[in-house]
Amino acid sequence: MANLTLTYSHLSLLYLFLLISSIQCQPINTDSSFYYNLCAPSRCNNLSLTYPFALPNSCYPSIDKPICPTNQSLLLASTSTTDTGHIVRVLSLDYNDPTIATVLVASDSLFTCGAQVSRPNFRAVDTIFSLPLNYTRGTHLNCTAPIPSDSIPGLQNASCLGCKGQDPTNVCYYAPGFVSYPTTCETFHVFTPGGAFNASGVSDMRAFLQLGYQIRYDKPAECRGCEKSGGRCGSQPISGSFVCFCTSSVHRMNCSDGMYHIHSQKFSFT
Repeated sequence: MANLTLTYSHLSLLYLFLLISSIQCQPINTDSSFYYNLCAPSRCNNLSLTYPFALPNSCYPSIDKPICPTNQSLLLASTSTTDTGHIVRVLSLDYNDPTIATVLVASDSLFTCGAQVSRPNFRAVDTIFSLPLNYTRGTHLNCTAPIPSDSIPGLQNASCLGCKGQDPTNVCYYAPGFVSYPTTCETFHVFTPGGAFNASGVSDMRAFLQLGYQIRYDKPAECRGCEKSGGRCGSQPISGSFVCFCTSSVHRMNCSDGMYHIHSQKFSFT
């Protein structure tokens, strides 16, 4: 697990570099239509992206940052102080309902051999997304030694998440709910549709989890109102609070309410 920890440290440093760079490069412009044009739909690989997934800074909520390195895969990086460094890969986006986006995601660490996968994988707090009600929560445990079968309710044997030959002496398990076994096991939260999950029946847990799980984004009322008035949803470049970018000005909620002036690297109400 030492190698996994070292690899994770490198990934965390890379994430922090990208995050700091994006903050330092926040676009500040006094052109009244700049932000409206900036937040036009963008693309990553074959995905068309609108709020909250649009790539330019100020075109997404401040809590989850979309990234598209080398135009390969759309990634969502948590900016929460409780979950810094965690990144999920977007496998598909469904915009069929204009008020709800259904997103298929998987932890990005599952696609890189050697990357540490003992991350929470998804948090129900500090995020704009939610899990569907029919999903079952569970925990994968990657242990350096066997643990007693009666130590955790519902404990099952499971295949490990490492690539072939990685941690060959480790023993892995699955348990329903969010559990831990300190000092001996690394944990990874698992989300599966339906009822009880038969982890023992999955021969390759890593490949199974790479198929992803659904999360859901419910467009808030202020964003729906902004779009209905002809604006584009976004966030204030400095504070991260919601704003509505319109063709001739920046507004608090929609294109006909209190207007912002853009000056001195910040918005201010008139």
